[in-house]
Amino acid sequence: MRRYGIAALVFMVIGCGFTGQPFAAEKETVEMEEVVVTATRDWEEERKVPYNVSVITEDAIRRSNAQNVADLLRTVPGVLVSDLMANRKSVTVDIRGFGETGSLNTLVLVDGRRVNEIDLSGTDWAQIPLDQVERIEVIQGGGSVLYGGNAVGGVVNIITKKGKGKLSVQAEALGGSYGLNIQRASSRGSLSDFRYEVHARHENTSGFRDNGNYEGKDFGGSVGYDLGDILRIDLSTNYHADRYGMPGALTEQDLVTMDRTSTTHPDDNGATDDWFVQLAPELDLKQWGRVSVGVAYRARETESESYYIDWFGIGQWGTLTNGIPTFSVSPQWVWERDIRAFHNKLILGFDYYYTDSKNQYYDTGMGDPVQNFLSSDTEVQRDAWALYFHDDFSILKSLIFSCGYRYEQVKNDFKGSSYDSFLGTWTSFNGQVTYFLHAWEVGLTYLFLENSKVYGRISPSYRYPAIDEYFSAWSGLNTLLEPQEGITYEVGVDHYFTDQIRAGLTFYWMELENEIYYNPLGGPLGFGANENYDKTRHWGIDFSAEAKPWKWLKLWANYTYTEANIRGGQYKGNDVPGVPHHKVNFGIGVTPLEGLAIDIWSNYVGERRFIGDQPNIFPKLDDYITANAKVSYTWRFITAFVGVNNIFNEKYSEYGVYSWFRSQLAYYPSPGVNFLGGLSVKF
Repeated sequence: MRRYGIAALVFMVIGCGFTGQPFAAEKETVEMEEVVVTATRDWEEERKVPYNVSVITEDAIRRSNAQNVADLLRTVPGVLVSDLMANRKSVTVDIRGFGETGSLNTLVLVDGRRVNEIDLSGTDWAQIPLDQVERIEVIQGGGSVLYGGNAVGGVVNIITKKGKGKLSVQAEALGGSYGLNIQRASSRGSLSDFRYEVHARHENTSGFRDNGNYEGKDFGGSVGYDLGDILRIDLSTNYHADRYGMPGALTEQDLVTMDRTSTTHPDDNGATDDWFVQLAPELDLKQWGRVSVGVAYRARETESESYYIDWFGIGQWGTLTNGIPTFSVSPQWVWERDIRAFHNKLILGFDYYYTDSKNQYYDTGMGDPVQNFLSSDTEVQRDAWALYFHDDFSILKSLIFSCGYRYEQVKNDFKGSSYDSFLGTWTSFNGQVTYFLHAWEVGLTYLFLENSKVYGRISPSYRYPAIDEYFSAWSGLNTLLEPQEGITYEVGVDHYFTDQIRAGLTFYWMELENEIYYNPLGGPLGFGANENYDKTRHWGIDFSAEAKPWKWLKLWANYTYTEANIRGGQYKGNDVPGVPHHKVNFGIGVTPLEGLAIDIWSNYVGERRFIGDQPNIFPKLDDYITANAKVSYTWRFITAFVGVNNIFNEKYSEYGVYSWFRSQLAYYPSPGVNFLGGLSVKF
């Protein structure tokens, strides 16, 4: 009953916002700003693209309690965020219902640079400094034509701050529950045709759970130069390093005998070193269009140590080290002009990625560091290139036809060896897998009234396997794993009822073949392996609304309904694990005085199957609702704030798995009520 009381309280606060007397004298209205997005890999008015796009602005970032990008995505319709270790280091972001593989079906870009790794680690949200983010765009649905693999459920495009305007310096200190302390400093500005930005950040926390500690640091910046309106050049870089604990899951029995903050893995730990450099020149050829080139290099190294119980009931220490350097180049030509009386915008592009991943795993094997129980040494080189085009053609001034096509080749070279003392065998391999993939899309957008649109789109998409979906020390090399392919049908409407009230509704239907998943009962020995579902279907509805009746008040809400079903094979007719049917977010933002901001919001996530429960035979993971608030005040160049998350101390787990090896349900407990506050100075 408590969660219904929370909802009633928040709705009561929202209702008070409409009738509150302190603001009754101020009646002027504020029109919502025109939104420009990069859904087509170039700037375009949001209402002209046949996509469901959610935009998180810099103001929304500032008024949230979020400490990384993934935290912000919790309130976006159609997006499910799960923090496994409750310290923001291991976070999955799932768009349109993929459960355990959500991160592999969601593409993440930072200033156009892919940050998804080619292995199962997906996106490391901790290495994207939130204070350097200017805006975030969440593009729902398949986007393989423009973005290639991983863009199945959707695309998260993060745009960072660049130097502009007069020189400024900002310093900020934050503190909060679980020993949280964060220090940030930055400076940016421009002088004539030159611009710059530099930043540094340090974060430390003991974490909600035992061994949930995290310490991270970032240093980076960018410089840019404009040669009139002809040439623009940007160079950016960032270094990130962190060290963290891994508290692991708690079984049902653990939760009976232990506190939710406890751990059965007090010594598991990991570390990351990650840096990149990116060069992005853009040349304006006037009537011949614009040419841009993104060239980037990234080097990421990780190491982790974890303890587990083997098949004989003997404790083992496993150590995993991984190095992944990535080089990419992405030239693009944009030609926009009228063809007779019809406006046309054509984008031609080429993407190239080269990655060389080296992975070493070993455990101590009954306490003997030489005679390892299990070990592997692998190297995977991935070479991928693609050609694509996308065109928007105005059949009428209010009717835009969109189409596109992409052809991609992906080549994987495998080599390595592994030792299994259980079988007493050494295995070596040296092989190659090459894919030739393509995607197309067509869309139609009709603009009505002044700011509204209705659209429809058909868009095939694909995902090729992550490199460690092909191989593990436990199951060996499996080159029979097929790429995942599918097609999405989508219709939607985005309507401004007035200049202050906006609502959107989207319906999608996605049919997939060979969706990749981890089968806990698969593999030659039945100990688990990555496999392909025969067929799956994902469909759902996203609804969102917001209102700004006065400049001091903003109301917003969204609702998502999702169905994800297995339609073939041994699990035919079952739900995809980890996908809730219902998700609700709503909130209110009030600025009663100049400089004072008050925000209250709530998140609800419905029941879902435990990860690993493809047979659908176990009880579901409980639903939960949390309420959160933040108050901030800015006076001249000083801003102070205080925030609280999970106000009513809801006891819940964002993530849960069923361990077939241990025959137990296991939970990853999420934080209880927690506070944070801080002070920022900008001059």
